[in-house]
Amino acid sequence: MSEHTLSELNEWVDNLYNYKVAIEVKNNELKALQKLEDECKASIMSVLEDSGLKSFKARMGTVSVTNRYSVKFPSDPTTKKELENWLRERNIFDGLWSVNYMSLNSFFKAEAEAAEREGRLVDVPGLEPTHDKIISFRKGAN
Repeated sequence: MSEHTLSELNEWVDNLYNYKVAIEVKNNELKALQKLEDECKASIMSVLEDSGLKSFKARMGTVSVTNRYSVKFPSDPTTKKELENWLRERNIFDGLWSVNYMSLNSFFKAEAEAAEREGRLVDVPGLEPTHDKIISFRKGAN
């Protein structure tokens, strides 16, 4: 064995075990806090929606109901070709075809916002959007 003793090795293994236990405890605490946060967000969302409010400025910050869009790239070849044609018609194929999902989501978000402003539905062939309402929070200047 090297210059380290079996006693030191035993101590390190004990420490490793204790670190793992401490991490598990902290992770469980974090999960509990995240659950409380989710419940609080749901309550805020409910009150804002029932009141017809999009945002509320409180002592500790402002909460807002925001829309988060995301799309998945089509896997069906026919649908994929429809999307390709749609992008080519708008001369944006090269900038979006081999793009990562974040860029595609950013593009779709801009399209959805423009469609909402214009009072029309956004329809991009091949993209099947999901839509979640979320609570966003900005800390107030206290």
